[in-house]
Amino acid sequence: MGSTDTRPAGAARVAGPPWLNRIDWLLLFLVLAVAVFFRLWQQGQVPPGMNFDEAFESLEARRLLAEPGYRPVYFTGNWGIPPLEIYLTALAFLIAGEHMHAIRYVSAVAGIITIVPLYVLTRMLFPLPSAAGRSDELPVEWGASLIVRRFLPFVASLIMAVLPWHNAFSREGVEVVLVPLWTILAVLFLWWGLQTTKWWPFVVSGFFWGSAYYTYQAAWVLPGVLVLFVIYRIFQEKGFLRRYGWRLLLLALTAALVVLPLVLFAIQNPWVFAMRTDQVGVLGSGGGSQTPAGSLIRNAAKVAGVFIFAGPASDGNKLYTRPPLPLLMALIFYLGTAVALLRAKRAEYALLLIWLVWMAIPSVLSDDAPSIRRMIGLLPAVTILIALGMGWLLDAASAWARSMRQKQNVAAVVMAAALSALLIYTTIWGYQYLFVDWGRDANMFHIFDVGLVDIGKYAAETPANTRLYYTPAGERSVTHLTVTWQVRDRDLRTFDGQHGLVLAPSGPDPTLYMVTEFMGDQLSLPALQAIYPMGRVTHAVSNDYGVPHSSVFTVDANIKPSLPMQTKIAVQFDEGITLLGSSLSSEVARPGEPVTVTLFWQAEDGPTQMSHTVFTHLLGPAKADGSILWAQHDGPPLGNSYPTTRWDQGEIIVDRHTFTVPADAPSGTFQIEAGLYTPERGGVRLRTVDAVGQPTGDSLTVGAVIVP
Repeated sequence: MGSTDTRPAGAARVAGPPWLNRIDWLLLFLVLAVAVFFRLWQQGQVPPGMNFDEAFESLEARRLLAEPGYRPVYFTGNWGIPPLEIYLTALAFLIAGEHMHAIRYVSAVAGIITIVPLYVLTRMLFPLPSAAGRSDELPVEWGASLIVRRFLPFVASLIMAVLPWHNAFSREGVEVVLVPLWTILAVLFLWWGLQTTKWWPFVVSGFFWGSAYYTYQAAWVLPGVLVLFVIYRIFQEKGFLRRYGWRLLLLALTAALVVLPLVLFAIQNPWVFAMRTDQVGVLGSGGGSQTPAGSLIRNAAKVAGVFIFAGPASDGNKLYTRPPLPLLMALIFYLGTAVALLRAKRAEYALLLIWLVWMAIPSVLSDDAPSIRRMIGLLPAVTILIALGMGWLLDAASAWARSMRQKQNVAAVVMAAALSALLIYTTIWGYQYLFVDWGRDANMFHIFDVGLVDIGKYAAETPANTRLYYTPAGERSVTHLTVTWQVRDRDLRTFDGQHGLVLAPSGPDPTLYMVTEFMGDQLSLPALQAIYPMGRVTHAVSNDYGVPHSSVFTVDANIKPSLPMQTKIAVQFDEGITLLGSSLSSEVARPGEPVTVTLFWQAEDGPTQMSHTVFTHLLGPAKADGSILWAQHDGPPLGNSYPTTRWDQGEIIVDRHTFTVPADAPSGTFQIEAGLYTPERGGVRLRTVDAVGQPTGDSLTVGAVIVP
């Protein structure tokens, strides 16, 4: 029977299956209690709010339940999201209802469950002798002593239970926390199969190797651990492929079948996967892509030192700017890594090293290294290596006592007491880190969109007939999804107020505008107050520093807008679009100065079938080439944040377009024309029509600018 154990003949036999003894069960329950506390205590308060990633995935989970035919193998929104966490969230909705934090409980449960297979895997890698061969002295080549092996699983699992990184992602409703669980399960059943030579653990292991692709992008490199370990074993153990070849093939076939739907999707939609990797990869268009070799070296150094030096965070998230371990524990991790290197001839140590290095690759390749999200898959190896480092210290103390002819037990007890004190300190340190330094930090207000949750809840409590608008939400923006989740049963209309406004039809329904000034929209609230003098701010939110974040502006029913139009036009285009009028930022503009043209459109018939683009042209005397076009700005309404396909009947769209007067423009009066065209029809312009629908042209003069 083949075995991963490379001990010489006559060494004590090791149990193959991962059955735990009574002490193991007791210690496991103790660690689970700690893990449950760290992941469920103050759930919903640490962290506060709900960020847009959580909102996006919750909305997609809700859609899975609402649309029976909607079953994607990969979610293309929000730059691409693997599906497993979202499907699990949909299941949580079925069980417990659509609670805002249901997705966080999915992560919390995954984080708690992770402790069990980690304990079992550590025991499998470092088993105790069977009853028939039990002895306090183990062969030297086994590495750690019996007393150390007894507590390795406990130490590794306890470190994972209190580790701030793993706890933070167990408290955030995103898919990151699934990666450690899946990597452990894939390795656990592989090792089980190699220990017992049974075929079924290879099938289960293959399932987890394959399904890891459905967890998080950082897990896409996971099969590299398997490949490198198999190569290692081929060179390390004569006849390895002869013993395990067909079982490994069974593993590979199982993994291939599981991942096949995602592979087919990737072949049909390669742009989806390229979009995500190009966004974050140092070899893509991200930071460092101009000098990839140097960037990779610097990133590797950052990742290697992250447990002491931490890394940067543009949003002030202390999870990224602080090391995840106390300094002494971090040094023990590096010690454990050194111990594994010295014992790398044994398969269990080599596996941990391969796991550690290979799963760091996603972070090394990131343009924001060290990215702790993308190195999350190495955490199980880290915790086991910490346990090995502590075990080495305990064994070293005993060996020193023997060499000095001192009382070995006394030295071991002293070292064990010191290491136990360190574990207790690390637990307290982890609590302080997670629940105080990170959980109560003022920056959490913005990191987890507390302000958006606040205004969203306020909007959700308004009468059902209230029309809801939110700004700013640019093209492909997801930052507003936190608000969308709060009012998920209502029609929330979003636009980017930095490019204009959307004014609701006046009528029997009140209107509520949510404006987040902190996200850059400083224009909408003053503009709304000028257009609706009778409107009022009914709710306002400030961050923990007292800086205004968001305002809610309410317009009562039957209040008509006062439009600041300099020129009234009231001409209709095709498809029920009327240009009510226009205004200019200035009627005099020198060469090199900008001119903003504001157009007031009204949707007479509601949304159009195709998206139309607005053009604004600065026309003047003929140039040398005969052209009278001196400047222009073309673009969908409101910077494409509110295209004509979304216009509601009766809405008025206040649409700003800015161009610059050319430096070589001569003095004189320049006309400004505007209109619409349809890119999907090859740029064909919409026609202006008269009262009976007869075409009268394809553009309108909306103003004039004098160039002195």
